[in-house]
Amino acid sequence: MRRRIQLLAGAVGTATLLVGCEASPGSAPSGISEFTFAASAPVSLDVAKNYNIADTNIMSMVTEPLENLAQDGTYTPLLASSVTQPDKKTIVYNLRAGVEFSDGSALTAEDVAWSLKHVTGESAQTRNTLEYVTSVAVTGKQQVTVTLSQPDPLTRAALSVVGLIQRKSFAEAHAADLGSASAVPVGTGPYLVDTYTPDKVTLKRNSGYWGRKPAPDRLVFTAVAGETKSQLAMRSGEVQGGVISDLTSIKQWKKIAGTSVYNVPALQSNFLVLDVTAPPFDDVNVRRAVAYSLDRQGLLAAAFSSQVKPLKSYLPDEIVRGAAPSPADGDSFLAGLPQYPFDLDKAKQALAKSKYRGKLSFPVYFLNELPWSKLAALNLETNLAKIGVKAEPRQISRNAWMESVYAKKAKTPMPYSLGTFAPVPNGLDKVVGKGAFNVAKFSTPATRSALPGLNGTDAQRWDSTKALLGAIADDVPYIPVFQGAHVSVLAKGYSYGRPPTLLDYAQGVNIRLLKAR
Repeated sequence: MRRRIQLLAGAVGTATLLVGCEASPGSAPSGISEFTFAASAPVSLDVAKNYNIADTNIMSMVTEPLENLAQDGTYTPLLASSVTQPDKKTIVYNLRAGVEFSDGSALTAEDVAWSLKHVTGESAQTRNTLEYVTSVAVTGKQQVTVTLSQPDPLTRAALSVVGLIQRKSFAEAHAADLGSASAVPVGTGPYLVDTYTPDKVTLKRNSGYWGRKPAPDRLVFTAVAGETKSQLAMRSGEVQGGVISDLTSIKQWKKIAGTSVYNVPALQSNFLVLDVTAPPFDDVNVRRAVAYSLDRQGLLAAAFSSQVKPLKSYLPDEIVRGAAPSPADGDSFLAGLPQYPFDLDKAKQALAKSKYRGKLSFPVYFLNELPWSKLAALNLETNLAKIGVKAEPRQISRNAWMESVYAKKAKTPMPYSLGTFAPVPNGLDKVVGKGAFNVAKFSTPATRSALPGLNGTDAQRWDSTKALLGAIADDVPYIPVFQGAHVSVLAKGYSYGRPPTLLDYAQGVNIRLLKAR
């Protein structure tokens, strides 16, 4: 398995070396007095209360993780001096000596243990990525041990993203309002929160930071509504960086003099969910009819100018190939999976086999923050109408969408996006297991039997991957749409040391790589 993970390293080049250099102590670089990102301001600065990549990108600059993960599956110690795994269910973190919080107090094992318990607590939004953690304990003066209920390679990866370390005493004293403007978490990172409003977060340097300091003296994350306003803000010099959510606008971004666009594939699946327990989607033939009615090629051309890859299965191809005995075996398996190309004749035939013979009507939910999801809803509305089905596009806010998922009350069809922290197929257990991310409520004797193999030998993992992807393709609880791409832009005069990956943004590594040019 290790050999196959390393085969993926070419896509991210010298990621481990660069991240390792950024973590080493050193003087503050010069040349960037203030850098502004166009971004949405967090609902909370406590990641356990409001978990998404945009927020971890900000808060990992204030509250650091124990280590960083590169997209090739390798780790670089950060607050940990070393990490060992004596067995598949135990992770031991040995802490770096001499690290202080921004208030001058020393980092202790008790702070680390509290922080990891905080993000794995039952009420934490981050719990769903860490569901196998059963205990976190101080096992030495500078040592913390995490114990899992079962082997899971993604837990360590997830902790490198969401395991942001806070000062225990401050967090406990502000349990009710932790993460608000009046109770900003105290961390060890290179920055402090200077101001926090609904529209903007401003960070200033932590003068006592233990490691090598990123280039900007100040960081600003400001809310800018829409691509057009973001482009105008970059042209005027109001912002120097951001993420391009509308990939059809890349040509317009490139027309701004001196900009650099970074486009990298992400280990991310974007799909539509159908709740297999709720009528009419409790009938597999209705689910297949919906799948055949989605014009993916037209959707991706309209939403992304075809700059993203359609998915052949629930997982990106790279993960399937990495789990297979060879890339050729992975491609052969993918070629044999049931596919649902746009075909209204087949959609009509599938519908005729269903138990719902009368006129069907149901909402299709979309988020304005995911432009492709609205196009998908409109696409289905138009195409399903041709076979006598009324699909009504209905907007849902991002916060309401996230809350419904974590509360296990999500209504479908709805858009969904899940990325994995490492190039392994273990994320499959999230969408067929018992956790909140199984929005489709999809579980069968075959999937339950296959799940344990994801944590077995290479051969067992491959067998489980095939069984689970095959079940998803046959039963259609999820309609795969496209593999994610993370596209960012920097203004004239700035660059990254290398193209950042999606993991880099989740861990704030992109900020550590910023430089003036």
